[in-house]
Amino acid sequence: MATVRLGKYAVDLLERRATTPSGEQSLTPLEADLLAFLDRHRGKTMSRARLLTEVWGYSPSAVTRAVDNTVSRLRRKLELDPASPRWLVATRGGGYRLEPDEDAEDLRVTGNVPASRDAFVGRRKELAALGKALDKARLVTLLGPGGSGKTRLACEVALAHGGRFSGGVWLVDLSTATGDDGVLSAVAQAVKVPLRGKEPRQQLAHALAGRGPMLLVLDNVDLVVESVASLASTLLDAAPDLVLLATSREALRLRGEHRWPVRPLPLPKGDDAKSVSASDAADLFLKRAQARTSLSCTDATAPTIARIVRCLDGLPLALELAAAQVDRASLDALATELQTRVDGLVSDERDRPGRHHSVMAALQWAWDRLEAREQLALAQLSAFEGGFTEAAARTVLEPTLADHLPALTDRSLLVSGTERCSLLGIVRAFARSTLDAQSHDAVVRRHGAFFASLWPEAEAAVSGAQDGGEVRRVLTADLDNLVSACLRAVARADHATAVPCLAAAWEVLRFAGPVTAIIPLAEDVLAITGLHDAQELVVRRILADATKVHGPIETSLSHARQCVTLAQTVGDVREEAYARIGVGGLHWQQGELNDAEAHYRTALEQSRAHGIHVSIASALCNLAQIFEARGDLPSAIDHHEQALAVATDNGLDQSATFTASMLAVTHARSGAFQRARALFELALTHARDMGDRLLEASVMGNFGRLQFDMGDADSAVPLLEASLAIHTEVGNRRSVGMMHGTLGEVHIESGRVRVGHRHLLACVAIAHESGDRYRAAAWKGWLAYSFALKGEPQSSDRNATEAIEALHDMEQWRDLAEVHVLHARALDQLGHRRAAREALDEARRTAERAGLGETSVLGRQIARTAATLDR
Repeated sequence: MATVRLGKYAVDLLERRATTPSGEQSLTPLEADLLAFLDRHRGKTMSRARLLTEVWGYSPSAVTRAVDNTVSRLRRKLELDPASPRWLVATRGGGYRLEPDEDAEDLRVTGNVPASRDAFVGRRKELAALGKALDKARLVTLLGPGGSGKTRLACEVALAHGGRFSGGVWLVDLSTATGDDGVLSAVAQAVKVPLRGKEPRQQLAHALAGRGPMLLVLDNVDLVVESVASLASTLLDAAPDLVLLATSREALRLRGEHRWPVRPLPLPKGDDAKSVSASDAADLFLKRAQARTSLSCTDATAPTIARIVRCLDGLPLALELAAAQVDRASLDALATELQTRVDGLVSDERDRPGRHHSVMAALQWAWDRLEAREQLALAQLSAFEGGFTEAAARTVLEPTLADHLPALTDRSLLVSGTERCSLLGIVRAFARSTLDAQSHDAVVRRHGAFFASLWPEAEAAVSGAQDGGEVRRVLTADLDNLVSACLRAVARADHATAVPCLAAAWEVLRFAGPVTAIIPLAEDVLAITGLHDAQELVVRRILADATKVHGPIETSLSHARQCVTLAQTVGDVREEAYARIGVGGLHWQQGELNDAEAHYRTALEQSRAHGIHVSIASALCNLAQIFEARGDLPSAIDHHEQALAVATDNGLDQSATFTASMLAVTHARSGAFQRARALFELALTHARDMGDRLLEASVMGNFGRLQFDMGDADSAVPLLEASLAIHTEVGNRRSVGMMHGTLGEVHIESGRVRVGHRHLLACVAIAHESGDRYRAAAWKGWLAYSFALKGEPQSSDRNATEAIEALHDMEQWRDLAEVHVLHARALDQLGHRRAAREALDEARRTAERAGLGETSVLGRQIARTAATLDR
């Protein structure tokens, strides 16, 4: 039942809300499950062992006070006097009973629906919504593939809402019925109507019409859809108080039918214990496994549990069968096996229906009921990974097979959305196994050709005025297909398919991550024999970009230099300019400003000569950073503003947003905080509108630094941590290091020395690991200061000396001046005030060389440090 009556008070189990003597109370899911179980067996004593098994899913021999503690909490919420409970009473022998409520007997469910043997997991919103659907429609059909939990859901709906049907709630199992007579007989036997005479159908209809409000659950309609539809139509017309709830793979197609898709259980959104525990799919797996083992969801087990339930698509039957294997194999071994095969998921329960004895049996049962052309269409659709559009299906399938898509959808084997269709992974694997090698090769070649054909148009849009935002969203939906097409093409050395699929996949991954996923794939494509120069250029550009953010700088620089050579060979000026800007950026990270500037200027000249606006904006923006590093702030701002004008005038939204953010950084360093803040807020809004997560993370990180420089550390930390989280998820390793460094500064200045020190160690380690000499040196100054705060003078002096020497060699005057300030603060902390003043004097001279006056962030740092030394 949906409501448990406690005298004149009530508990709504679906909403988990109780009206009690002390007012409204909310129940936890576990408290609601326990109360529901006791209510189904109201007046009967339930032992602790049975409650542990049925509600918690534990072994009956488990040593725990979980039952007693939950009952105690329920008493405090529901009883007028918890010390002398009226409803939840303990009995001798260690059990509990929910006392009968004589006033609520008329709401008890009558009929033949069996009480649940174990806890019902998830679908609480569906239970509530289906109760409302039964109020509005007299025929509701639960539609879903085999093993999706239709029967269990129908029975739970009947038990939860059956109290409103005075004529009872009756379950009719049609799995063995055949023809019109078999269906009629099954229904009559279930509702206990003896059929006599020449008009048995009218006799049954007349009998049901006289019973008042009644719910009939027609289970397993699949084999006898037409017979059930015919009888259902007769009964609904004859018995106006009758409501039908059917479970089927396909609809009855009757007037007034309310079709309710039964989807797999929701999967975990993350791999941590909290995310996995919140998932209905993982919850079902755990509860069933706990009936056999002591498995629990911890930080150690959560990732493996998440792998298992995702592999099984959250399909209840598969989850229950997998849970039954946990006591026979380790969790890791089970997860590994399920990655490649699910035919080992077999039940040892004697009373489980044959078609549910294994996942393969359920799939075979559905497969055998398809026509030959429908089977062939489903088999060929298995070439798709993830979803697909109807246009893609019509291209990949043999002619006319796409006409069978509606039939596959009707039979719940194909999940159809508003724009895309998809197959459950288990269904895909089964259908794929039916294709012979020759047929499989033919269909995957058509699949590869279709997705390779997406790139030329997408490339044109990406390099066009609007940066291809809409096209990128389309490619994102097909990322799984692009990657699988590329992998298959690599396996057959098909570079004509592999290269465009790789390029399209990178267009998605470079924004959304993980960046690391593209590197081995691109290396495999690069190894294909017979790549043309233009194809090699595409692949090396991808490798240069990917290893730039996640890999050794030398590797990225090698690929970028070869891109310059290849672009010259094929005469592609756009690619050459792009590659030169990439080479310049890598020289910048190594502190080689002159080499960086030379490449930027060459790229700028080429781009201006050929009207390549995106490269003009990029080269100007990068030159601005060169000017800023050398202390020429007016030139830096001028170049940033030129870049912003080019990007804005030509509708380059991404370039304009990035340039606005970098201009904001320059204004912030010069002390123009309000101007910087306005630019950051605008850039952040645009980055989010475009769905560019990397750009959003970059802007958030710089914005967080501004908040800190303005004295608002409380606002800075959430922005910096959010930026760190995105960069980590996407796989932008160098930016992860930068965020660790900035967080280290903020925590140090906020008095959280140990936390800040850990962030700084991580930052410097990542910079060394990737060969980023500039950033390693820049943050060693902060590391030196943190060592001083920890009372480690030798480590402090070593890091300061290394930072000063490296930044001086690189001519990075702004950062060098900041390191001198930090060195002065470190020396003061260690009691060397005279040496601290000398270091601060060096900071003033270097800041002047960097063009940073008293109103800049650095100027204010010098002033604050001087004031401290003068005290």
